[in-house]
Amino acid sequence: STSTSTSTSTTSVSLGDGGAETTTGAAVTTAEELGACVAAGLLQRQRDVVLLLDSSSSLGAAGWAATQDFAVRFLRGLEGPGQGGGASNPGALLAVVSFSTQRSLLFDFAASASSSVGALEQVLRASAYLNAGTRTGRALRYVAQTLVNGGAGVGRRAGVGATVVVVTDGATSES
Repeated sequence: STSTSTSTSTTSVSLGDGGAETTTGAAVTTAEELGACVAAGLLQRQRDVVLLLDSSSSLGAAGWAATQDFAVRFLRGLEGPGQGGGASNPGALLAVVSFSTQRSLLFDFAASASSSVGALEQVLRASAYLNAGTRTGRALRYVAQTLVNGGAGVGRRAGVGATVVVVTDGATSES
């Protein structure tokens, strides 16, 4: 009998007025720079990647638009040269969830594998601003149960590690 282990990692991204900072303390000034940086690292090995996007009221409409821009740039960043391009890149599949007090699955790994980058961009751009409190813990539990441990029903690949990237402007409103 053989056993397969997979790894899961989480990267938190805080978007503020002065740019963005990752949990490793790496400061970047634009969402494009951050998206390219994170995506480039993910292309070096096969990964299933979840973007968890804060859509709470503290962002404001302009902050939500910036978050959507980041998500689109991140998606495009997965289109590395010679990688097959974005959604068809066999090395990285992407799922995206937005959250506030509720959460919304924008697309799962299966949709990422079978859709064009343009179609996924349209989904990201059309996603609703949820505009309520911030329930990061609830959103992370949903991601863990439904996407990371969700299996083939959501397109999760056996034996492939998962990375969760949390994009938020601050602390949760959960106690």
